[in-house]
Amino acid sequence: GDEVSAGTEAAPGWELTGTDRERYVERMFDGIAKPYDRLNRVISLGRDRRWRAVAVEMSGVRAGDNVADVGCGTGDLAFDFARAVGASGRVVGLDLSPGMLQVATAKHAASDVPWLSLHRANAAATGLPDAWADVVGMGWVLRNVGDRAPVYKEIQRILRPGGRFVCIDMS
Repeated sequence: GDEVSAGTEAAPGWELTGTDRERYVERMFDGIAKPYDRLNRVISLGRDRRWRAVAVEMSGVRAGDNVADVGCGTGDLAFDFARAVGASGRVVGLDLSPGMLQVATAKHAASDVPWLSLHRANAAATGLPDAWADVVGMGWVLRNVGDRAPVYKEIQRILRPGGRFVCIDMS
């Protein structure tokens, strides 16, 4: 397993919680950021693109909506949401991993969606205002979160009344 903070014994990453889990996940995704898109295609047998399209459709997102993609990774879901909301909307992609955000930022520089912004944040502390989002999306995130209750609370906090939460994951 990975070494955790002093005074504790080593534990596999999936057994960690709190800040130990957060550091483990950040290091893991920083390490796989560049090949992540290809790995996701292989692991999902190429279905990940369709799953994102279905998630955007199921979210009921409309032109002009505000969307938070929490745990945006390399940005693919955030870009799909940005195209759906159009220039009158706003999409914020948030991720814990600087490596994943670096890949997403490179994609963003070559994209046609300037109304998308990318920021480093924890899923349990997004920094977004209360009731800001019409939609919160999440792709392949919850399986990596050590303490889900604070993440669900944050999603509820940033969603507007009547807002929608859509989540893609697999195991």
